[in-house]
Amino acid sequence: LSDHAQRGDDELTLQPETKQVFIVTGSSIRDKVYENLARAQLRGFEPRVSLRYLAGLPRTELERRVATLPDASILYYLLFYQDRTGENQNPIEFLARLSTLANRPTYSWTDSTIDHGVVGGRLEDQSSLIEAVANTSVRVLKGERADTIPVSTIDTS
Repeated sequence: LSDHAQRGDDELTLQPETKQVFIVTGSSIRDKVYENLARAQLRGFEPRVSLRYLAGLPRTELERRVATLPDASILYYLLFYQDRTGENQNPIEFLARLSTLANRPTYSWTDSTIDHGVVGGRLEDQSSLIEAVANTSVRVLKGERADTIPVSTIDTS
């Protein structure tokens, strides 16, 4: 979730008629972290499109809402571990269900969602991020001091 602003621009290029973006996230602590990041990073799109957060709704209410989204809108899936009632979900399985129910295209921010109903856009390559963290960890395990390893930026797009 490192660069929603750039990712959002890609989705709006693919769907230029978009007037509203419905953003899905749950109620768990992890869900809220991603929601807060998205709110900060997507704020700049508000003059161009209306951002509607479908955050923390009960599962059944969320499913009903995504099935009846208005014209000129898209669905943007952040993360959904738990709904307001405490019902837990597997985020990827839940995405597959939501994208099947949704009457508009579904976008997301990570490549792990692509075979689960997401139509595309700029997706974060999680395997390159995991590989970079693993390589740094191996260096530390081999005796290199962590404070001597320079901080690096990874392009995960």
